[in-house]
Parts: sequence; structure tokens; C-alpha cells
Amino acid sequence: MFAAAVLGLLAALHFGAVLSAIHEIPVTIHPPTDANGGSRDASIIRDDVICRSEACVTRAALMLQSMNASVDPCTDFFEHACGNWMVLNPIPPDYAKWGVLQQMQQQLFAKLRDLMEFNVTETSSARSKARQIYAACTNMSMIEDAGAQPFIMAMKNVMGTWPLLDSAWNASRFDFLSTYAKMSREGQGYLMAAYVSANQENPRENIIFFDESSLGLPSKKMYYRAASDKTRKAYMSLMRNLTSLLAEDLKTKLPDDFDAQLKEIFDFEAAIANISYTEEDRRDPYKTFHKMTLENFLDNHFNITYNKTEFFSAMQQVSTNASVNAAIQLNMTINVVNPRYYEALDRMLAKKLRNGNDAPGKKFLANYFGWRMLLGAAGQLSKRYRDAAFEFDKAYSGVKEESPRWRTCVDYTNSAMKLATGSIYVESYFGIDAKAKLLSLVGDIKMAYEGILKNVTWMDEATRNRALKKLSSMHEYIAYPDFLLTDISRLDKFYEKVHSATPPILLHFAVLFERIFSLRLVSHR
Repeated sequence: MFAAAVLGLLAALHFGAVLSAIHEIPVTIHPPTDANGGSRDASIIRDDVICRSEACVTRAALMLQSMNASVDPCTDFFEHACGNWMVLNPIPPDYAKWGVLQQMQQQLFAKLRDLMEFNVTETSSARSKARQIYAACTNMSMIEDAGAQPFIMAMKNVMGTWPLLDSAWNASRFDFLSTYAKMSREGQGYLMAAYVSANQENPRENIIFFDESSLGLPSKKMYYRAASDKTRKAYMSLMRNLTSLLAEDLKTKLPDDFDAQLKEIFDFEAAIANISYTEEDRRDPYKTFHKMTLENFLDNHFNITYNKTEFFSAMQQVSTNASVNAAIQLNMTINVVNPRYYEALDRMLAKKLRNGNDAPGKKFLANYFGWRMLLGAAGQLSKRYRDAAFEFDKAYSGVKEESPRWRTCVDYTNSAMKLATGSIYVESYFGIDAKAKLLSLVGDIKMAYEGILKNVTWMDEATRNRALKKLSSMHEYIAYPDFLLTDISRLDKFYEKVHSATPPILLHFAVLFERIFSLRLVSHR
């Protein structure tokens, strides 16, 4: 995320500012101690490497303020190092957790809000669209007037109606692959998540990733862990409440087996969670990188429910960009994050769609898609839906208040158009000079590391040469792409498929967006 990248950049720039600060402040240096608490030779400290700048002293004071020196570090080191920070920084009522990163994010979002709300004549179409999305998201009267209509229109565009709330739903009109292609085009990859990202072996090359689906609950463990029983009950209540609200807006009655159908959806999602990686597995770069051709994937890991010709055809329906479609070939390199997930999912789908009578399976899968779409849309619909979603948030995370709407909309806008909001931000707060300082800093680190590799005595020559080759192959992705400031026409081109809609309320609904990230497939980073 751009926000996450900027948080890291803020820290790095602060470090850069420390290096370049010129205001010298006297500092008292205490003699170092050895492992047993005795004094060591203070002459080993070089005075010229001690930072006495205003920035260094300020940060040191903040660190001291955060410590609880009354606690013996040998008894409770965390309390000794951070005890006062927790006292001075209670968790805000609209946050589930609070730390330095959350503080920095709050500061970042406040700056983005000011930039989004600043009245400016924008010459960039991409930046203008970002401002329009933010304005539509914060237009609460228009959102209330629209009610559930943005979601109903989105549902109609993807799969017509939701069988859970439509007794006349016709299974013959539902095609799983076609529906999947439409949802993927609109950025909603349920069951099969396909996206474009950097090849881990060559970060300057983009490839398609086939990943696990997101889940309705925040964690796989919550579907089974005894300690999460309260959260599971709250999730089932959320399913009932959101669906009941939509039934009211559609002026339709809930089916007699309403609870049973919702339980079937939950059980299916729990089964999806069961075949997914754990959070620990997903942090292992070796477990999540399985490079193969698209044809290999369809021949060996997803080959029961559909043949490769059918699936390949559906993939080419995802994008309306001819260049992207031309780039999608059976011999192209992809990464399958979890091959066993797709093998198990294939068997699950085959039971629904390849059992002689596929009408019940089609109805169920359409019901599942409908629920996931409603869950994803609830936060952007009228207050009745947002209140229902917040009740779940309170039960799950313990938050006491909703986030202010402006912060929700900053987050939403940034997620939808990272590069556009990034361009606005860096122009106001960083600029090219700040990036140049960071690049110089990274260059110095690489140079120092090269010197270490060339001079270490324990490394044999073959290993040394491999390490030096790896070092020379590293590419610096620092701060932001240069074109965000130097080539705005390229930024506008990147977002040209993001279009304005009528009424403007629909701008903030993700279903109306072209799958812009697919453009990365045909361009190097």
C-alpha cells in the first residue's frame, strides 16, 4: 500500500534529516559499561560519530520519556523500555490497537485529508479522479439518499440477482466462470484471487499471481479456534442483519430456510479457510512462491472442474485492454501462491458443478458470491448498513467508536488510486531532493557492504563472487516512482480506465472500476 510505503519512507526521511541536521546541541555522554555493569574504556567512543543534532536530541528525549526507569530491565525489559509510552498513549476509542505505526498513519491520513479537501484547479485527470472519489465518499447525504442502490446495481452487473433473496432466480442463467471473470474485472477475487505483482526472482518483471481467496473473517483461525466463538456468533449475526436490511430495501421476504442457507455459506467459507495457508505460512517467501507456466497450473493443479481451454477463455474476459489479453498466454510464467489450495478448491467446485445436477451448486455459489459482495460493500452504503458492520467490528476488535468518515474515505481513496494520492502527497511533502538524499544513503550502505564482502576472510571466493553478484543485482525502490512528479501524463494514462459515473455517488463503489492493475502485466516496473 502507498500508505504503508509512506510510513516507512517517513521513518527513513527522518533518519536522513538527522544525518543532515546542522544544529549542534551539547550532549552528556556517559561511560559505557561491560556485561557485568563495570565501566569500560570510554576512549573507544569516537566523538565525531555521536549525533548531537537537534533532531537526534529530540528523538533521544522521546525515547527516554517512553521508558519506565523504575522497573528493573532484568525483571521486565519491555516495561522498562516502553512502560511510560503506554501510559502516555492510551488506545484511542476508534482503534483496536495503538503504536508508533498507527500514530504515523494517523498523521499521514490527516495530511492526505487536507490535500484531498484543498480547493485546487487540478490539471491531472488521475489526481482529479482521486479527489472526486474522496468527495463522493464523504458526501453523506447523497450516500443516504442512494441507500442500497449502488450495491443492487453492482450485483445486477455481475450476476443479475441474489438467489438468497430472489425466489425466481434461474440457475440456467448463471455461469460460474463468466461471473468470476466479471468479478475479477471489478477487483473482487473471491475463491480465486488473481493479481499482478513483481516476480520475486526478478523484481523488474511483473507476473500474474494466483492466490488464495480472502475470507469474511479476518483470520483463518477464527473459523475453528474455541477462543473465537464470540467472533463467529457476531459474524453470523452480521450475515443475518445485512441480508435482512437488503431484503427490506428490495421489498422482498426472507426465505423460510434463511438461517440454514446462511449457515451453509459460513460452513463453506470455513472449508475454504481450512485449505488456506496459516498466517505463519504466508510469511514464508519459499512457501508462497511456486513459479510455473499457466498451462502447467491448469494441467496439474486446477483441471477437474474446467478444462484449460475454458479457464483460459475466462481469463481473457477479465480485462478489456487488448494488450493485456494478448499478453495472457498458456506458456506465460505465473506464481501459484498455494498449489494445494487450488487442488482442493478444484475438488470442492467439481462437487458443486460437475455432479449431474448443477442447479443447486450454481445457486449456492451465487449465494456465496452475493454474500461476499454485500459484506465488501457494507462500509460504503447507508448508515443502516454501516451500523450493522460496526456492531461486528466492536465484537471482533473491541473498538468503541467508528472511525471518522474522513479517515475512512482517505483510506478508501488511497486504496483505490494509490499512485494518484501518492503523487499529490509527495509533491507537497517530499519532492525530488528528499528522494535523492535517500538514494544517496542507500548507495552508501551498498558501497559499505561491498567493502565488507570484499574483505571478509572467512568467505571463500566462490561464495564471495555470488554475494557480490547478488548485491549488484539489487534494485532500489525508494519512496515513489519518479513519474509521479516528472511525468504526470504517464500517471493519467495509468488511470485512464477509471471513469466518472452518474450520479457521483457511484464513483466510490469499486465495481465500476476497470481492473487497472492488469495494466502492469504489459509494463515493467
